[in-house]
Amino acid sequence: MVTCFKKDEYREKTFLWANTHSLKDKTARFIINSMDKIDRHFTLIKEEHPRREKRVFPLFPYSFLTFKSSSACSCGELTFEVSEISTSGMQLSLHNGTHQLKTKDKLVGTLHSKDTEIKLNAQVCWSSENKIGLTFPKNDEMYAHLKNFLDPKNIACRPKPLHILCENKLGVELPPNLKFWLQTDCLLEIFVWQHSNNELSHFQIIYLKNFVEWRDGVGIKTGKTISKREIETPLSKESELTLDIDDDCDVRAIAEAQTIASLIPEKYLPAEVIKFITIKLGS
Repeated sequence: MVTCFKKDEYREKTFLWANTHSLKDKTARFIINSMDKIDRHFTLIKEEHPRREKRVFPLFPYSFLTFKSSSACSCGELTFEVSEISTSGMQLSLHNGTHQLKTKDKLVGTLHSKDTEIKLNAQVCWSSENKIGLTFPKNDEMYAHLKNFLDPKNIACRPKPLHILCENKLGVELPPNLKFWLQTDCLLEIFVWQHSNNELSHFQIIYLKNFVEWRDGVGIKTGKTISKREIETPLSKESELTLDIDDDCDVRAIAEAQTIASLIPEKYLPAEVIKFITIKLGS
């Protein structure tokens, strides 16, 4: 049987044990100091490891952000869906067919969004049958275009109202309490949920890797998305996010989420809902 003691109790019992076995106080202190070092190590691990939580959301089956490779590339002209993008690289998926790209291959092409086209060149950093990871080289002009494209103010102005699109029988089964669902490419998603009495119950704003959530009776949580996977259900696919939740709310992430919400056009999200979100994030 293992007996656990509090730290002070442990020190006292260590000295008693040392005296019983005719050991000097110096030996007992060495044992205690060693245990203190171990204790500090495990305390550090515990403090640095964030709380891990999961959320499950509906998954829209199509991507509106694509990358088309140039005919001059080794893979020829292919159209990829962009699943992740930043100013340093992106992840692409190929839903139809396969590619022959290998690590360190060069890839040149065009990023296509609703109103934007950006010429990009990149290098393959990893590759699988239908997915590739790319890194962007240092290029001031390309970086400036990407930074502008990823600016929260620009992202907020061009969402797609998926809760309306899904009503047109696109094969996505919406949860009954999901009121609004907005998405801007793979960059931004906003979910707004309601109680059975139609009052708003909670919302999530997922911007790049940032996660901000307000829940009735709980308040605000912030964190980072560390992984995302598809879940097959009898009716449709869902997306499961694994999150590292902050012990203390990320003030910068909340401010960005508040800015994004305030810039959503009212044709996509009613003014009273925008006001509700900005007030809750400001409280």
